[in-house]
Amino acid sequence: MAVIARQTPKQEGYTMMNLIGQRTTPDGLARLARPWQATLALALALLPAAGTAAAQDTTPPPLKSARIDGTTLTLAFDKPVVIGTTSLLVQGFTVDGISNSGSLHPSAMSMDNRTATLELDVGAEPGQTVTVSYDPDNVPNTPPTPGYPNGRHMPLEYIDGTLVPGFSGAPVTILAPKPATDLTFSNQVGTTIDLSWTLPTRPEGVVVTSVEVHSAMTHPGSGRTPNFSSYGLARLAAGTTSITWPIIHGGFTHAFRVRLVTDNYHADSEVASWTSTQAGLKPPTGLTASNATQTTVDLAWTLPEQAAWVTQAGDEIWSRVQSQAADGTWSTVATLAADAVAHTVTGLSAGTAYSFRVGLAASAVHAPSKPVSVTTLDEKAPLTAAFHDVPARHGGRRSDFSFELRFSENFPGKLPYKKLRDEALSATHGKVTGARRAAPNQNQRWIITVRPLSSEDVTVTLAATTVCSSAAAICTPDGRMLSNSPSVTIKGPSAPGVTGIVVSSDAGADSTYGKGDTIRVMLTFSQAVEVTGTPRLKIDMDPAHWGEKWAMYGMGSGTESLTFAHEVVEPNFSGRGIAVLTNSLQLNGGTIRSKATGADADLAHAGLAHDPNHRVDWRQSASAGDVANGDVVEDPSALVDEALAMADGLTPDDATRALFGEATLSEVQRTALDRLGNRNGSYDLGDLLSWIERCRRGAARCGRTSADAGPVGAAALLAAVGRRTSGRGGRRAAGPRGDATMRRGCRRGRASYAVGVLLAAIMTWSCADGSAGPVAPYPAEPDPGFLAVELAAPDGNRDRGVLLELEGPGIEAVQAPGLQLYQSEASGPRQLIVAGSLREGPIVRFEVPDRGQLPLYRVRVIEVTGEDYGLRDTGEYRAVITR
Repeated sequence: MAVIARQTPKQEGYTMMNLIGQRTTPDGLARLARPWQATLALALALLPAAGTAAAQDTTPPPLKSARIDGTTLTLAFDKPVVIGTTSLLVQGFTVDGISNSGSLHPSAMSMDNRTATLELDVGAEPGQTVTVSYDPDNVPNTPPTPGYPNGRHMPLEYIDGTLVPGFSGAPVTILAPKPATDLTFSNQVGTTIDLSWTLPTRPEGVVVTSVEVHSAMTHPGSGRTPNFSSYGLARLAAGTTSITWPIIHGGFTHAFRVRLVTDNYHADSEVASWTSTQAGLKPPTGLTASNATQTTVDLAWTLPEQAAWVTQAGDEIWSRVQSQAADGTWSTVATLAADAVAHTVTGLSAGTAYSFRVGLAASAVHAPSKPVSVTTLDEKAPLTAAFHDVPARHGGRRSDFSFELRFSENFPGKLPYKKLRDEALSATHGKVTGARRAAPNQNQRWIITVRPLSSEDVTVTLAATTVCSSAAAICTPDGRMLSNSPSVTIKGPSAPGVTGIVVSSDAGADSTYGKGDTIRVMLTFSQAVEVTGTPRLKIDMDPAHWGEKWAMYGMGSGTESLTFAHEVVEPNFSGRGIAVLTNSLQLNGGTIRSKATGADADLAHAGLAHDPNHRVDWRQSASAGDVANGDVVEDPSALVDEALAMADGLTPDDATRALFGEATLSEVQRTALDRLGNRNGSYDLGDLLSWIERCRRGAARCGRTSADAGPVGAAALLAAVGRRTSGRGGRRAAGPRGDATMRRGCRRGRASYAVGVLLAAIMTWSCADGSAGPVAPYPAEPDPGFLAVELAAPDGNRDRGVLLELEGPGIEAVQAPGLQLYQSEASGPRQLIVAGSLREGPIVRFEVPDRGQLPLYRVRVIEVTGEDYGLRDTGEYRAVITR
């Protein structure tokens, strides 16, 4: 191995150089050369000092390429390279041509295989001539260590351990894009123009990240140089070659350039310009201000004729309403469509001077009108409203109430009553049905009428006005809106309450109720009430082990007094007398409500202490006051008296028609008739016949009937002859004239019936046989006459009356020989009441046009009542029609 050594200015010792591997090792001469002292001495004597440099100069350049992108310099070597301490290696590199200050050393360095990346403090610009050099001798030694007192020299090395030769003035390529070309304009429409360009071929290593379009605008005749920072900038994706750009007409010149951008560089195209030849925007004219209020003013203006591009621009043109501030600047208060010619400015202050202008705008141009000045009206007191004379309560559903609506002033102008009634006023659980002036020709005082829709509280509200253009707005002519929202709640009707309680029955001379006697308790309410179902009230007997008993509701619905009754049964007993328990009234599934309002009654009530005047002993017989009178047991007690009073004036005609469903009885009347009848809780045939019997005997005041001009008598009520003459419900008078009329009607009925049978026969034959057969036979002669209704009843029954339903064609002259007969008057199936001592067999007969058509007639038993007026089981009865 040949080794040379030379002393360098950078170190006090010597540099040993392996002439084969060119690796130098700093060390002291004595340490390094001791094994080869003779050889080393000979080499030093024969080798000139510049021999090493000469050998390096003949080495091929190691650098293949150099590129700079901004401040990053990238070097590509011929072989893989390893590096030592980068902070020392960068001293071996110098870069020239970037800065006027001379050569630069990199600030940092990294290595990846054959590529070295060096970071500079200053970046290169396109157009500069940049070179890079490397001198391994300029790489400083590492700091001294115990093993290397003078440090180590560690320049660049290949991975095989040989040194990377130095190089000088290697050219560096600057990675900057080329500019776009062919910048042209086309397709100018309205306020836009199309701009296009051509992209250059991309140099190797150059990556364009985006395209920017810069625009500048100069006023006509200004002669100014375009300032691209003052108008427009568009950033587009890399590779974009066109854009549609907004422009301004009226002689304005638009200048454009296209910039290609990389991470560190950009390239600008040449500037291209386009000048508009159309007139610019013309401002509105004739701006006026009117109808000023405290807070608003109306503006109106005229639009001038515009150039063609304005029409083409469409919604790219708009109107702008501006207000001038005290410092003279203008601010936009409203943006409108381009064709707007009026606007109301709101939100102004009272008694304040304003200046307004209106302009047309497009992109960056604005053509304002001449300004107009206006002063708003002085501040006035706000308009308010209040309700007066409002009732504390209303009377319930459909019970109208009224009150006064009063405004704070009598403002002029129109205020339609329908606006108040239908729009401005509202009522929860009610409806505003009226609004009228308290006095003519004024707006300040109004009478408002409200109709409750239920018994709930009604709240009436007058809404405050927020905008005078709304349907419910209440505004003065000077623009003052109703500022408050008065509201009032009217309570619903008070619930009926119990105001009194008394034992209304009479225990007799011995003050004792016996078995079968009825104990009655009457509750008095604060207003008339209606009852459904069977409410109950609890009474108390003694001794305690007999317990408490229920007195069931009996009557009084529709009045202020309700009666509750309890019949004494074994083993009821009370030596101290009965008591009524406090708050023991129960609905028992029914209702007790105000007759006027429907409000539920308050069931709270006081009680009654044990009363010795109302003792109970089931071992005694019923009070002697009840006596037999004919077929009806008259009860002179208060219970019957009350029922008679409630049914007072009810005619048998009305009671009968109610049972037929042709009239309506009140709940009070139905309850009274049931109490006087069979007491089964519903109105039926037994109750009707019981009432008719009372009327017959004069035991009740029954009013006047259609057949009686005076007091009701048995002859009028219990007429045996049928009161209808045909299925159409017509009446016929008694006597010869009536009989003649009946006979004529029968003849007409028979003739009509015969024609019908003949037509039916012809139709039957013609439908059954379509051939030309013999003439249809003449139908059989009808057999007019009477049919009978026979009643089959259980053995031994003694029945008082039956309610039948009879139907069939041409029924005439319904009769009930020896019995009383009542007929319904409605068309269709007729209802018959047959009363008297009923027996099995025929009870009704009726005339028909043809007895041969018996199958066309039907009869049905609806109700049967016995002599006690109780209802029988209709399943045990059968009615049939016979000849």
